[in-house]
Amino acid sequence: MQSHWYLHRFLKPTFLESTYKVIKMSKDSFILTNNFPIALQFHYIRNTNKFLELKQRIIILSDLWGLEDAEWMITYQNQLEPHFKLEFYDSRKLVDLDLSDNSKNGIHAQFVNGGIERAARKLCRKEKLDVNVLAFSVGGIIAWKAGLKELSIKNLYAISSTRLRYETEKPDCKCALYFGEEDQYKPSVNWHASLSLDYNYIENGEHEMYEEEEFANSLCKKIIKELTSQQNSPKNEARKHHRSNRNIRKTNTC
Repeated sequence: MQSHWYLHRFLKPTFLESTYKVIKMSKDSFILTNNFPIALQFHYIRNTNKFLELKQRIIILSDLWGLEDAEWMITYQNQLEPHFKLEFYDSRKLVDLDLSDNSKNGIHAQFVNGGIERAARKLCRKEKLDVNVLAFSVGGIIAWKAGLKELSIKNLYAISSTRLRYETEKPDCKCALYFGEEDQYKPSVNWHASLSLDYNYIENGEHEMYEEEEFANSLCKKIIKELTSQQNSPKNEARKHHRSNRNIRKTNTC
């Protein structure tokens, strides 16, 4: 049976034809857009005829090593994909790395010498709608910088993003930051306090703790619980605050 049957069963044809343009994205999903700068993605739910489910989006930014060999990322994908629409970004590609020097020091130097800012600007250009962000290591500082520009972030989950320790202002969103207790470059408690942020130091955690399945499962459960609660709550204070300030926050051109 064709997926479009599901939409037509619940949305009057006149509504679809006169108000929205239906764009087929995959066998199980559609985007409906009108003349306003809004894109609503309705996910077709197989074997049910009671409702359409609106899935929230999470964009996921890789660490310094990119996505190609990030087998550990599968745990996050398996846990989150049933609940959210996921979009993956390879931090290396956002920076347009020159891989002629593929050493850790060489790659790191390209990120810190202009690459992070370049990646943040590119992310702003790619993402024009409200998003939730899950970012690892350098991906976290890229998302943070983008949030200080024009990226409209609802929730930012950043793990082992130690270069945040140099930041003196934060994006206008809910931030949940996680650092390994044994990571020597983690931001201090005082840094967290200066930006009114809670600190989450994971006992015995190293910088690459996000690759561990136990941590990944624990974090994913937290993300699912929090974002689902926000979506279902009629009085979502975080989103209300975010949206009410979007028109008055400082604008930086991406």
